[in-house]
Amino acid sequence: MLRRIIRMVFLLINIAFALCLLAILAAGHINPNRFPLLSTLVLGFPYVLAINVLFFLFWIVRRKKSALVSGVVLLLSFSAVGNTYRFFRANPDLEENYKAVKILTYNTMSSFDYEKYSEKNKDSGYGYILSQDADIVLLQEFCTSKKPEHITENDINKIFKNYTYQYIWYRNNSVPLQASGMAVFSKFPIVNKAKIDLSSEYNSAIYADIVINDSTYRFFNLHLESNKITALDIAKINGMIDHPSGKDLTETTKFFAQKLGDAAKIRAGQAEQIAQMVGQSPYRSVVCGDFNDVPLSYTYSTISKNIADAFAEAGKGLGVTYDRGIYKLRIDYIMHDKYLKTGDLQVDKVKHSDHYPVHCIMYFP
Repeated sequence: MLRRIIRMVFLLINIAFALCLLAILAAGHINPNRFPLLSTLVLGFPYVLAINVLFFLFWIVRRKKSALVSGVVLLLSFSAVGNTYRFFRANPDLEENYKAVKILTYNTMSSFDYEKYSEKNKDSGYGYILSQDADIVLLQEFCTSKKPEHITENDINKIFKNYTYQYIWYRNNSVPLQASGMAVFSKFPIVNKAKIDLSSEYNSAIYADIVINDSTYRFFNLHLESNKITALDIAKINGMIDHPSGKDLTETTKFFAQKLGDAAKIRAGQAEQIAQMVGQSPYRSVVCGDFNDVPLSYTYSTISKNIADAFAEAGKGLGVTYDRGIYKLRIDYIMHDKYLKTGDLQVDKVKHSDHYPVHCIMYFP
């Protein structure tokens, strides 16, 4: 009798985690403005997935049909797992004469906290960017200062002297002695450029039309709505871990669910706006930048609906681009028109910013 009760309890817990995994899988197709809580659940995907795997193995070992509970949802998770983790790096099948172009996207965290650039200091954020010798560089949180001890526009001119074509747009140029925005540096001609109004207080997006092989492609550089998790917020979590209590757990969970949910609602509208612009673009598109959202999110599924994720095509492992303590997320992307091919996508674990840079080789017919 006791064994039957224990088995039933295990089964009920199993069903609860299976339903939770189903909810996470559905979240990418449901606008956060309707169910904001779902947008926060997706952050737990790796853990909920792992628990379902353990339940599946547990029931298999015991030769119980209950294994079907997790087995079915794990099968439904196959595509989501593929977007989250790549077991091996694929090589593109090139049937024509393609031109290889190296593309790098990087959230520089206010130009590496306005760090002064020196050619003697190769171990710096901009030193890393130059070492990659990418053909097209897209930067978010791009900043300059009028203080000579910080990064200046004159420094930027020296750093990117080999990039003949540039588009720098400052969202905030009114703060005394500093400016912040977005930048595209290209070795190929930029024939048109524009900012995109995201209706955001801090975040921004731009695009540049670049000619490669006599064809024009539209490159989007995005920095979508931030979650605005502050050092004080992190301190709350650390305090709760050090001195756990039921009340603190409840209050902290509500606080973060509200904060993350609010940001997800704003990103949903931004994602729909970008997806519409990609769909209406007169040129084939490449979409890069910091989406501030994970692969199972509504943001990701909306933008990637009709274009390819370069990581899913040519990446390997988890592809974590934001790694801060318990937060290990892939939120920076390179996406492209399915007409193009991708190879050798890399996420470099360099510590110059709170994000890791992402780069790949893209093949243009």
